[in-house]
Order: sequence, then C-alpha cells, then structure tokens
Amino acid sequence: MSTKRPRIPSYRLHKPSGQARVILDGEHIYLGKYGTPISWEKYHRVVAQRLNGADASAPTRLCDESRQPNPTVDELILAYWRFAQGYYVKNGEPTGETDKGKRNREG
Repeated sequence: MSTKRPRIPSYRLHKPSGQARVILDGEHIYLGKYGTPISWEKYHRVVAQRLNGADASAPTRLCDESRQPNPTVDELILAYWRFAQGYYVKNGEPTGETDKGKRNREG
C-alpha cells in the first residue's frame, strides 16, 4: 500500500504587483515582495500549515511584515525552528527529523 504524497504548490511571481504568491486549493495567498526572505518564509509557513490541515491565512507572529528587513542569525534560526516543528509532522506526530541534528551532536 503506497501513501501518495501531497503536491507542494509553487512559489510564484504575480507579475502585475511584483508580489510572491502561492495558490492553495484555489485560494491566492500573497506573500510580500517576490524573492525576499520574508516572502519565502511565509511561503514555507503557509504551505506547511495547509498540509497539516491548518488555515494558511491565519495570522502569526513569525512572519510580520513590519519586522526589520535584516533579521539577526538568531531570529532566522528561531523562525526556521518554528517552521520545522510544524513541517516535520506526520499523522499529527513529530517525525523525529528535528531531533536528528541533536542526536548527531551528542554522539
């Protein structure tokens, strides 16, 4: 019995506005200026939320357009960690993917 993996929707350019967007279940979600780190982070977040059954258009603190355009390394790591914790989930349970680096460091 094979489990079909969901198709990951594309990160796209909306040419008239210059914004990035993703189309999820026919809904166009605009992500901010195309090619920016903020728009890529928001893309990953909304896709992960939709694949996990959450509402992708729900607001979140993680991707706030009012944040500084040059985040610190700590902010980037924290943002990715939060994303990874929601992305690496199967059947509602963490897959252990986020623990692999920890196990490798511990020996």
